[in-house]
Amino acid sequence: MGKQKIVIIGSSYASAAAYHNLEQSLSRTREPAELLWITDKSYYFINELLTQILCDSVSINDVTCGLRSVGIIKPGVSYLQADVKDIDLVKKIVKTNQGIFDYSYLVLAPQKDSINENEESYKRNSFCLNSPIDALQIRTHVQKTLEKAALENDQNKKSSLLTFCVVGADVRGLEIACALSDYVIHLLKHYYPELYKSQVKIYLIEARQNLFPDKDPFFKTHIFCNLNKKRIQLLLNSKITDFSKGKVLINQEREIESGTVILSASNDYCALMKSLNLRKDDHGNASVNIYLQADGFDDVFVIGDCSKCMDLNETASPNIISTITQAQLCASNILSKINNNPLNPLRTNFHINTMFLGANSSIVDIKGFYLTGILGWLIHRFIYVLSFCGIYKKLKSFVSYLINICALRENSYLDFFEKEKERQILKR
Repeated sequence: MGKQKIVIIGSSYASAAAYHNLEQSLSRTREPAELLWITDKSYYFINELLTQILCDSVSINDVTCGLRSVGIIKPGVSYLQADVKDIDLVKKIVKTNQGIFDYSYLVLAPQKDSINENEESYKRNSFCLNSPIDALQIRTHVQKTLEKAALENDQNKKSSLLTFCVVGADVRGLEIACALSDYVIHLLKHYYPELYKSQVKIYLIEARQNLFPDKDPFFKTHIFCNLNKKRIQLLLNSKITDFSKGKVLINQEREIESGTVILSASNDYCALMKSLNLRKDDHGNASVNIYLQADGFDDVFVIGDCSKCMDLNETASPNIISTITQAQLCASNILSKINNNPLNPLRTNFHINTMFLGANSSIVDIKGFYLTGILGWLIHRFIYVLSFCGIYKKLKSFVSYLINICALRENSYLDFFEKEKERQILKR
């Protein structure tokens, strides 16, 4: 039998974790197999940390990692930056702009990169948070908006500039609103003493009537207390009926003039996955069995945000822990298939849910036991430090983690004239 060829496609964290686990497993077992990672980017990022960029709790380096640093490039293990044009699942070939590659086993772990057509108009008039670049664009926009507000004499225009709307009160929306509030207040305190905190309005708009119906009262109470503490106005049962630049119409009756609108919704689907002849659910995610194999294709494994196990009742949202578990199981099952061994099923025995609630604050749910505030944030961040692929990146992230704890980050504000600033801020 010739060498087995394993091809991984995607630039997501899931693809990096699969590549890392397969590279280590092949080196450890010395299996006669070739591993190729095809990706359209030179880096991957952890999606769940993007909101922390907004409030300076993490830096860009804490969120991203170069793909070539994930594993060791050596004979039989390679990396290719290319655009995938087509995949023939029957003939087992992948067509890219760099050539055509055949495979014995295929791992699909791409990122969702497209939105529905009916949301295109919303995206043109608002911001989305789908990449580190989006986070930097939002930060830059907020700074420019505050600069305009500081120079604006018309009170109505100033009020509009200092009004921020976050559409969607899901986990991502709550994280964005909390991070945005902390960032704006930080800028006002240190750089814009002529603007008052009382002038800032942050709306969190949600079409549903209830938030997190499956969560216990403690979780809900803690969330609502944080929103009140950060002066974030939660508007439930509020459907966006019209959307234009600078204006949001709710339920066809209430109009909010806002200089900044951020959509919490991430990309809806992956264009590559949509083009493939795979069974999918209503959200465009590939249906997989408990072994992470695509329906009808035993040699195709799908992991990450673009997969959905139809044999398990998955109610929790995907997180970093579930992604790591999928990547490890995918690598193990591919090696089992090469050696004609029985496959291992996916087990959802991880019951850890996390949510960022602004700068240096999180809530961590471990099987119904909650850790909140700075302690929750420390544990939350440490989970992500351990999640990076490769010991070198883990060490760098850990050093950054310690720097953050000691408040020595380079972009932290060190004011040696704090008393003078306090005199200016007392006017508020």
